[in-house]
Amino acid sequence: MERIKFYSSSDISSGYHFKRLKELIVSSEDMETNNLLDMLEVYNILKFMSKETYPVNLSDKQIKETKSILNRKLNQFFRELSKQDVLECFKYFFAQNNLDLGGNVVKYTDMDKYSDTLYKEDFLECFEKHKLDVRISENDMRCFFKEYEIPVEYFLKTNYFVKHYPTVIKDIFLAKARNIELVLDNYTSSETRYFIPHNITKDEMYNLCELYIKGETADLNYLYLVGQGIQGVKELQIDAKLKLKSRKRCAQIEKKIFSDENGNANNGIEQSIVIYSDKEKYDMAKEDFKNLIDIDYLKKEKSKENLLEYMMYFNGFFTGNWILNLCSFPNIESSTLMKKLLGIHTKKNYETSFYFNGKNILMLISFKIYQDKLQEIFDIRIEELIVYFFSEYSKEYFLVNWLPIDFTNKSEKIHIQTKNLVTIEEQLRKQWKLYIEENEIDKELFELEETPTLKSLKSRLDRKYIYKSE
Repeated sequence: MERIKFYSSSDISSGYHFKRLKELIVSSEDMETNNLLDMLEVYNILKFMSKETYPVNLSDKQIKETKSILNRKLNQFFRELSKQDVLECFKYFFAQNNLDLGGNVVKYTDMDKYSDTLYKEDFLECFEKHKLDVRISENDMRCFFKEYEIPVEYFLKTNYFVKHYPTVIKDIFLAKARNIELVLDNYTSSETRYFIPHNITKDEMYNLCELYIKGETADLNYLYLVGQGIQGVKELQIDAKLKLKSRKRCAQIEKKIFSDENGNANNGIEQSIVIYSDKEKYDMAKEDFKNLIDIDYLKKEKSKENLLEYMMYFNGFFTGNWILNLCSFPNIESSTLMKKLLGIHTKKNYETSFYFNGKNILMLISFKIYQDKLQEIFDIRIEELIVYFFSEYSKEYFLVNWLPIDFTNKSEKIHIQTKNLVTIEEQLRKQWKLYIEENEIDKELFELEETPTLKSLKSRLDRKYIYKSE
C-alpha cells in the first residue's frame, strides 16, 4: 500500500487511492498526530475532499465532519512543532543521505520509501500555511541551505520565502549562475512560474547571466533565448553585448557537439529538397519536399494569366482548399514528441517544426528558380505577375478595381526593395479594408485611412474557415 498523494482532480490515478482514502476518513477520529508523514498525508486527503474527489458511498455529513477533524489535527500538529522539529523536517526532505530516520516528528514506515520526494512540496506548502517562519530565523535558513546545498527553485514557487527570507534567498539565488534559467523560464511557454527575489538588481542579474554564458553547464536552449532577445524581461536587460556573447557561446558549443573525434564538422540530419524540370522524373520522385518547374510547358505558355496560375499550384503554396500553406500548422505538421525536442521557446514564439522548415526552404528555392526562368525565357519578374493580378485579373474575374501597385526596379539595393514590399503590403491592407466596408476602393478615402492590423481585417464570407486545433 502507498500513501495518498493528490495531484489534480483530473488525475486518472485518483481512484487508485480511494480504498485507503475511505479507510482513513472512517478512522480519522482515532488518527495520531505525532508523525509528519501522517500529517502530510492528511493534508493530501483534505485536498481530495476540497475538490470533491472521494468514494461516492461517503455521505456529505461524514465528509464535513472529517474535514473538521483533520483540519483540527493538522493545525495542532504544526502549532506544536518546535524549532528543532522543523529543522528535522527540513533534514528529512532535503538532506541527500537522510539515513537517520528515527526522529522525533519524522517516523519512517514501510510506505515511506519515496515519501521524501512525494511530500516535499506539500511540506513547503504547510510551512507557509502554518507560518513556520516564526520558528526558523534567516540565519537558520542560511545554515540549512549551506549544509544541504538545496536548489533554490523549491522556495520560489510562491512569494512566501522571498518575502520572509529576502537576504538568504537572494544570496542563494546569486550563488549559482544556472539560476538565471529560472528567470528566463518565466518568459517561456513553461507552465512553471518562479517568484524572483525583487532585491536582486539588474546589474547583479546581468553579471549572473554573463557567468552562465561562460559556464560549462550552460544550456543551448537558454543561450538561444538570450541570443535572440526576449521582450518584456523585467529582471534583466538583454542588450546587444549580452546577445553577442550568447551567440558566440552557442556557436562554440554547437561546434563541439557536431564535430567528430577528428574535429571535422558533422552536418547532422540530411533533408532532400528537389526542384525538377522534367515532369516524368518529378512523378517518379520519392522526396517529401519536391516541386516541378516544367521548362517546356513554360515556353509554350506566354500569357501572364497562365504564368500566374502555374505559380499558384506550387507544392506547399496553398492547400487543396486554397488556404495559404506558408504558415506553420504545428498541430498537424509536428508530433507532441517533436515539439518537446525542439527545445524552449518564449511565450510569443512562432511555433514551427522540422516539416515547416523543409516546406519553407522548398518554397524559397521554388520561387527563386521560377524567377530565374521567367527572366531567362520572357524577361519578366514575379512582381509583374503580381501587378497583373491586382490590375487586370482582379478587375476581369472579381470586378475589383485596386489602386495601382508600384514595385521598385530590380536594380535597387535589397534593403530598398524590402522596404518597398512592406509599403505595398500595408497599402493592400488599407485597400482591402475599404473594399470590405465600402464595396469599393476610393482613392481619397485610401489617402486618409490608417493601416489596419492583420487581425482586424474581415472577409466577404461569413464563417470563412473552420480550423481544427487537434
